[in-house]
Amino acid sequence: MSDSEINKGVARQAGEDLAGQFPGLDELIEKTIRRELGKRRLGPVRSERAFLTPDTFVNWFRNLTTKLKGIYSAAVAVPGLLTVGGLMIKAIQSPLGGVNQLTKERFLLSILFLQSFVVFVLFWMIPSRRAVIEEAIGELGNQSEAPHGKEWDTFQAEKYVRANAISVKFLRMWKLAWLAWAALYFAWGGVVLAGYLSGKSLTPPGQGQIGWMGIWSPLTGFFNNLSSVFLLMCYRELAFPTDANEDDQGLLLTVLVMIISIVGVVEFISITSAPLYPVGKVTGWVTGFTAGAVIALLTGRLDSKLINPPTAITVMLYLYAAIQGSVVIFQEDLELMIAVTSAAFLFKVILFLLIAWLSGSGVLTFYLAELNVIYEKAFSKRKIFAREVLRKEQATWSMRPE
Repeated sequence: MSDSEINKGVARQAGEDLAGQFPGLDELIEKTIRRELGKRRLGPVRSERAFLTPDTFVNWFRNLTTKLKGIYSAAVAVPGLLTVGGLMIKAIQSPLGGVNQLTKERFLLSILFLQSFVVFVLFWMIPSRRAVIEEAIGELGNQSEAPHGKEWDTFQAEKYVRANAISVKFLRMWKLAWLAWAALYFAWGGVVLAGYLSGKSLTPPGQGQIGWMGIWSPLTGFFNNLSSVFLLMCYRELAFPTDANEDDQGLLLTVLVMIISIVGVVEFISITSAPLYPVGKVTGWVTGFTAGAVIALLTGRLDSKLINPPTAITVMLYLYAAIQGSVVIFQEDLELMIAVTSAAFLFKVILFLLIAWLSGSGVLTFYLAELNVIYEKAFSKRKIFAREVLRKEQATWSMRPE
């Protein structure tokens, strides 16, 4: 036997003696070694002190602002100050300033095209999938024991693989929703620009008349309804994490697009036919409140304790859902359109940040996988409990005197 083998045997025996005298010492040593190896893999820049674990939105946002602090200042603070300064200059100018006067139409036009540009840029920033999440699932699945002791008894890798596939489908629908929003803002801006250049009245010029924006409302309404369809598909992926059938998704999406297309045709006919104009109004109100209901459904899913977003963000997203019904009267009030579209754009950015955290940190995959685990037994447990309550209630009634 060589000296190295003898030394290894002595070291192993010494370790066993210490473990016998001090229970739990071997686990402490193993955890310390794993932690040190993890620090070496991350390197000195990505240490625990430099970046927080992005398991919450607050930690993720702190990491984001740390990385993009300079870009944030250049992209938000500087243009914001310039915009406020420009508005102040316009405000103190004489109303007789001629072509230099800042009108509601010009202000609305600037906002719509700016929002269209930002939404389209954010659209390209949405990832389709993340390889690091797949690698993390594989690494945790290869471990024979629980990766973190009592905190995680068993890691069901197959459920996480399936959940990650569903998260990719979710992000696909989420990306299409942003593309529809970009088209919506661009269509609004195009309609306002065409009406402004041709001298058309954007709002109704008189009682019983239709303004330029009202004439083109079926087009803008179609893109708004299209974004609601994609958000509804996002909700479907969160609400039914056990269903990953691609054929069912494509069929449902096709049916919904056909429905909103028919609604668009009905609204267009109502614009060209005076007797049918009230029908277009009704469909406009219905689709507006339907869009709000879809956003509320999605917000309710995102408010799960498995995700646990900040309460302030949840409140703002419900406010976003509440203002959807006012879209039908945009064509009659430019001030209302400026205020509501600006608020809706802010809420969209907040929703974008929330989804970016979910997809980037792996919390979305975690949510879908653990929800699937809960679904496996929760419904059968509920049935057993309700059956027992019914049995007790029947027994109570049978014991009562006639």
